Amino acid sequence: MANLNNINVPSVIGRGFLALAEEAGLTDTLTSILTLAQDEKTLLANVKAALFGPNPELADALNLDTLRLYLEYLERVGDPPLVYSRSAPTLIDEDGPASVVAADWGNDTYGVTFSEPTAEQRAGGAAFETYKYEIYANGVFMKSGNVAASGGFINESYTLVGAGSVLITRVLFINDNNEQSRFGPLHTLNL
Repeated sequence: MANLNNINVPSVIGRGFLALAEEAGLTDTLTSILTLAQDEKTLLANVKAALFGPNPELADALNLDTLRLYLEYLERVGDPPLVYSRSAPTLIDEDGPASVVAADWGNDTYGVTFSEPTAEQRAGGAAFETYKYEIYANGVFMKSGNVAASGGFINESYTLVGAGSVLITRVLFINDNNEQSRFGPLHTLNL
């Protein structure tokens, strides 16, 4: 069981804490646990529980202070898969991809093909000439990428262990001004 006694205790950390936490896969652990949103204490408890078996040292080092430090680090280095609500992109009145199609490639690997921003989105006020896309499966962030839009299609793959019997894939766009489109159409895949 993870130690939850140090939740509100300020921390003194070794200089290598951030590098070691990143190397240990803390970002992947956080994104696999966080679906839409959680308060910090719930997220901390869930992350500590997930790390307790595979990495008890990191689990013991995490409290609200060190979790905040790591999340702020992710925001500073850019392109974080999760952010504090105060740093979330602005939702604008723009659609995501017009087309989203997912496929089961076997061995817990899935492919997704989606359309890029339309010519109108690339030239209009949304400024999607260059953009980042984010792929979500069953509500969980899977992958992102940056693209100079050309009006074609993007093909990506991702791994999701234990997807269950239904896989719902969604994609959205984020422009250089940290403005986010709505999700494109969802694609449901019965597994």
